[in-house]
Amino acid sequence: MTGSGWLGAKSVSFSLMTQRPSVALLLLLTFCLPEIAWAQAQTRERWVGTWGTADTWRPPAAPVATTAPPLAPPAGAAPPASLQASNQTLRQVVRTSVRGDRVRVVLSNVFGTLPITIGSAHVALRERGAAIVPGSDRTLLFGGRSEATIPAGAVLVSDPVALGVAPLADLAIDLYLPGNTATWSSPLTLHGAAAATSFLSSAGDFAGAAAFPVASTMTSWWLLSRVEVAAARPTRAIVTIGDSITDGTRSTADSNNRWPDELSRRLQSQAATASLAIVNAAIAGNRVLSEQAPNFGINALARFD
Repeated sequence: MTGSGWLGAKSVSFSLMTQRPSVALLLLLTFCLPEIAWAQAQTRERWVGTWGTADTWRPPAAPVATTAPPLAPPAGAAPPASLQASNQTLRQVVRTSVRGDRVRVVLSNVFGTLPITIGSAHVALRERGAAIVPGSDRTLLFGGRSEATIPAGAVLVSDPVALGVAPLADLAIDLYLPGNTATWSSPLTLHGAAAATSFLSSAGDFAGAAAFPVASTMTSWWLLSRVEVAAARPTRAIVTIGDSITDGTRSTADSNNRWPDELSRRLQSQAATASLAIVNAAIAGNRVLSEQAPNFGINALARFD
């Protein structure tokens, strides 16, 4: 039963309820039984965010070919990180909060005014540094294809892959960018203050490579929005929203010592709360009503909605 059919059932039952309650109830049950059966079949697991971040953007380095960036930085505002990628692979590390046996990754170009191409993408368990756990690498597909284009102003959800993920584990997400962000005349969607080291390769597609040739590092997440796992019910997520205190400003890089990380560890230490995930949606410098610079993000009132 589709969502529109479900709404249609409610409207039909409402129109008949005033005249023939028994007929209305019969019609409502007729429409709803397939929906109820489907819902019961889905009760064993659900997709839950095991990690997430809040996206901001970086103004383009090249002249804007289409629409201007959503917001222009005011005079004196510190610009986001200037690192560029051209025919290179990003290996970005994120920390899970709850377990799951299947994974999917949500990529984001929500602030882009042009589509951006992902040449290939992989996910694996991170061992240490830029190294991944042998045998854990999985190719991410998008509608069955290894190459994907994220439309302007949109997100892209990968196909699920079978990968056992433990709570409080590190995942390495590889994105091969065949283009050149320095000449891309569109804002780049990112989270600037990641407090986690990401690795940029030398030229070439090294997505999933066991030996990752690190050319440079940064402490930002590019084009990442969320990692979800197929988790047993009643797994749910807690989203933390705020500014630098919650985002983890001045927290030691790669220590996972932001207060939401500490909360996640406490939840995982107790069986009664181990099914609660933490998704950190904070942005350093974020304000309740106003926007000062792209790296401070959209105002919190709009983000909350």
